[in-house]
This record gives sequence, C-alpha cells and structure tokens, in this order.
Amino acid sequence: MISTSPAAPTEQEWRALYAAAVQLKALEPWEWMLDDDIFGVRDPETQQIGYCCIMGNLGEHFALAVYLGDEGLRGYLQIQSGAFEENPIEALFSQLCLQVSFEDREMLTKDERAQIKALGLKYRGRNAWPSFRNYTPGYFPWALSAPEARFLTLAIEQACEVAARFADDPEILDPPVDGALLLRERAGEGWREIWHQPDLTPPLPAAAPPVDELRLQRLRQAKLRRTGAWESGRFSMPQPVQDRADDRPYYPVSTLFVDAATGMVLAPGVGDPEGWREAYQEQCLDLIEQGQVLPREIASTDVELRDLLAPICAALGIKLKARETPMFDDVRESFLAYFDRM
Repeated sequence: MISTSPAAPTEQEWRALYAAAVQLKALEPWEWMLDDDIFGVRDPETQQIGYCCIMGNLGEHFALAVYLGDEGLRGYLQIQSGAFEENPIEALFSQLCLQVSFEDREMLTKDERAQIKALGLKYRGRNAWPSFRNYTPGYFPWALSAPEARFLTLAIEQACEVAARFADDPEILDPPVDGALLLRERAGEGWREIWHQPDLTPPLPAAAPPVDELRLQRLRQAKLRRTGAWESGRFSMPQPVQDRADDRPYYPVSTLFVDAATGMVLAPGVGDPEGWREAYQEQCLDLIEQGQVLPREIASTDVELRDLLAPICAALGIKLKARETPMFDDVRESFLAYFDRM
C-alpha cells in the first residue's frame, strides 16, 4: 500500500504553490491552448520530466496536468487515443500525474478548505478554488508531498511562460523532428529550452510471479474432472477502499473466471494494485482445487492475465486462448452497472 507518511509541504511551499496557481488562473491559457499542446519541464531535484497539458478549452475542466516521466506521457496518449471510450472510468486508473485544477468551493476536500483558511487566502466564484492532486494508477487522487508541491510550483511557473509565448507564436511547439517535444530545464540561474524525444515504446510486461511447483505437481497427479471452457478478465472497481487509516485509498482490481457456456461466475477475486497478480494465480488454483475440475481451455483478451495464467496452463495441459470473452464482458457490465446505481 501507499502510505501518507511523506512530509507535507511547509507553509512557505504551500504559499508558493497557491501563488503560482493564481498566476495560471489569471493567464487563462486554456483560452488559446488545446490539451494536445504538450511540452516538458524537468524537475531540477530529481531530473524527472513532467509533460505539461493545459486543459479547459471546452470550458469544462480548467487545469494543468503534469504527466510524470515517459510512463505518465504514455498513459496520457492512451487516453487521447480513445482506448477508454467504452469504459471511461478506466481512464482514471491509467493517469500518472500531478494536477492543479480550479474547482467550485464545494468540490474541495475538508483539508483543502482548511489549508486555504489557514493561509489566509480568499477565492470567490465558480471554478476559482485551486485544488492540487497526485494521480497514481490504481489509487485514489491524493494530497501532494513536499517534493511534489515544489515541482508542481515550478511546472506551473514554466507553463505560464510557455503559454504566454504560445499566444503570440504557436509555432514555438512545432518540433524540428517528428515526436520531439519542447523541454524547459534549469541552466545555471535560469532556464533553457531543448528538443527532447520521449520514449513511447510500451514497456515489457512484468514477469509473472513464480507459481508453487509442489501445488502444481499435486494437481497434475490428482484425478480431476475435465470440463468446458472458462473466460477470464479484470476491471477496476470504481469505489475506493482503505485498508488502514494511514494508507492511501485504492481502487480494488476485480478478477473473474466465468463459465463460457453459461455465464456463471465461477470465482470472483479482489486484489490491491500491488498484490493482485499473485492473488489472481492463487484464485485460479483455488478454483481448480476446490472444484476438482480442470477446464479444457481458458480464454482472455487481457495479455497480462494470459501471462499470469501461462505457467499454470502449461503445467496442467490447459489451452490458453486469446479470443473475445462475451460472457465475461456481460458479467463485467452488470457489476459496473450495479456500482453506477449506488
């Protein structure tokens, strides 16, 4: 789990962050910039690049998102590609960024309102109240740590600089080569600009956790009844949970095995963002052991799930198929519709 223990910003850091947000709001760069006018700012403390995206041109969500590293940028581009059109809530679970947004007062948390009051700041009207958030895949949006607050302050200040120049000359973001992005980074006492080529190559999937070989051996020797086909998939549950008071809430990963002929859920499972892979493999083995059945095949459209199932299927002679899973899709939609009604 992600703990909330990292040091919170100091009063001075909060004041600098709110002052930068006021500067951004007064500039209103969303009036002339679109959310695909991307540029980078390098964190002088960590050397990580934050890719800046100004939102609000449609008049709905006024914000600056700073996507963290190439991983954050790949997540942003995946959202922009329309990958989550059928299931928009999943877009929330792919974001890795820091964000300042401008909200109505009632949209702020109790802690945010208390922070503003303690600093003696005043805001009035709609979309006027700054809100600062860390977005991490699988986790509930959370308050900033001190290093994040310092970087977001710098990113906002540099975004204002770029946006003001862009208003006069939109060509400043036109790259000399395809795929390059303008990057601002510290140089001595000032800042310089270079062209940076981010690495957008999809990362290799994480190696599957090892499976208990003794357990697989026992299952190979057991007289298990052969059955039909199963379908399997996963989705993120839209209601966050919190294991302990000092932990960051997370969105549970729900993994399911469904009978391909009847649509009956055979084994539901729930895991946290860090431990769900091992739990999924255990879920499959538990289903086989407890039911004393062995499916002829398991199908999934999810590459990562197939990687996790591969050692189990190879050891037990189960065909592993990459095909559509209509029964699982129906079950998933029913689950999500239930949460929509809550």
